[in-house]
Amino acid sequence: MCSYSTLAEFPSSIGGRLQPLASDVNDFVSGFDDVPTISSPPLEERPIKRSRVTPTDNESNNTGSYKRTGTVGRLSELPLMPLDILYEVLGHLPPSDLLSLSRMNKAFRYVIMSRRSLFLWAASLRGCGAPPCPEDMSAPAWAHLLYGGAYCYSCGAKPVTKILFSLRRRACKSCMASHLLCPSQVPQEHRNMIPYENEYFGNSIHRSRCSNNRHWWDVDVEAFCAELDSLKRLAGDADNTTLDVEATVSEFLARKKKVVADIGEHALICSAWVKNRNACRSTLLSDVRAKRFEDIKSRFLELGYSEKDVVQLRLHPEVRTSKPMSERVWQRIAPLLLPRVNSARDQRLVREGGEHYRQRRALVADAYAKVLRPLSPLRLALSPTFADFLCGNQALADAVALSADRDNLYLPKLIYEAICKFCPELEARAVERTRQSFPLQHRYMNAQIVVNQLLGFTCLPTIAIVRRNLRL
Repeated sequence: MCSYSTLAEFPSSIGGRLQPLASDVNDFVSGFDDVPTISSPPLEERPIKRSRVTPTDNESNNTGSYKRTGTVGRLSELPLMPLDILYEVLGHLPPSDLLSLSRMNKAFRYVIMSRRSLFLWAASLRGCGAPPCPEDMSAPAWAHLLYGGAYCYSCGAKPVTKILFSLRRRACKSCMASHLLCPSQVPQEHRNMIPYENEYFGNSIHRSRCSNNRHWWDVDVEAFCAELDSLKRLAGDADNTTLDVEATVSEFLARKKKVVADIGEHALICSAWVKNRNACRSTLLSDVRAKRFEDIKSRFLELGYSEKDVVQLRLHPEVRTSKPMSERVWQRIAPLLLPRVNSARDQRLVREGGEHYRQRRALVADAYAKVLRPLSPLRLALSPTFADFLCGNQALADAVALSADRDNLYLPKLIYEAICKFCPELEARAVERTRQSFPLQHRYMNAQIVVNQLLGFTCLPTIAIVRRNLRL
């Protein structure tokens, strides 16, 4: 058992390396031993670091003082906490945070990578809903594969979001094209005994045109062949008479075949988990984008804009990003969005102005048609058209051309006044057109006008008829 009560009590040498007690050596597990890492140059090839130069008094006086920002020192007391409390805190962390802490310093690595801390990894993976850890990998290595970073295990290229679960690695397209092997490149009798990825990756990865989508990693194939050859040499050694060559090889191949079958079943579970996680993440990001758009829309509505002016901002890069909205973000993106909103508002006003103009013109035309309705067909044919009527009344034409909705309240009154004013002119124009076009009808019309004047009423509609037809 560990003899330390806090993290700060772990001893370290001058160079910063931990010196664990002999009783703790058996409990230590290097969880990253089976994690693929980027190869680094040998020590003799690495460049020598430049020694730090202490500035002189004059140089230190010339340089301005650097003021630290943020929350500095909040976690400084963490190493002084008792280990049982530290374990309780670490048990609530996600796998990515556990990985980051294990890389912080050797004391944290010693605690988190200990075999006694496997319950931390199990609880962390279970809390994230991750697939169960396979038997051929340790819990830290499995967490590293899922949450350790989206980079290629061969060249370190980023980002590599796709995980090859059957091959236990992440690989970029370039490395997949270089390392993946087609069925024609793998011995047929060994294809079901080496882990393979049963997925189509594109024609650029296929070395030959084959109908099978299985692909093997060249390193795995070489390792399997080397292990099989070593086993055959060991079993076929002349001095080794206790091993049966055929039985040993058959047992080895059967074990490998079962491992590959288990890996395939586990890969199906992992693929379903990835699909579900991507769907949940897509839904979450959609909700965040919708909330961001609603916040931006509400801010523009408070400034007096219409909802129609803001709806076209939904596809703007600053609006459709999946980040929450804040006052600081609004101060930054408002100058970028205002020109588009103003342009949309101007277009809307022009569009709505034309629609309002057509509505007001139809209202005046309907009122003029009601005035001409009681006239005889002859009088109706000789009456001015609606365009002539509208051109002869400048005030009415100006009211129709206005774009404000509130002017529609005064439009019926202007129509009534214009028609009442236009009635005598309408009668005079009808008489003049009748005299020029139809002399006989003109004499008859004059006689009818005289008779009507003797009887006390006119031929054209009176003001009462106009009022009744317009329903004023």
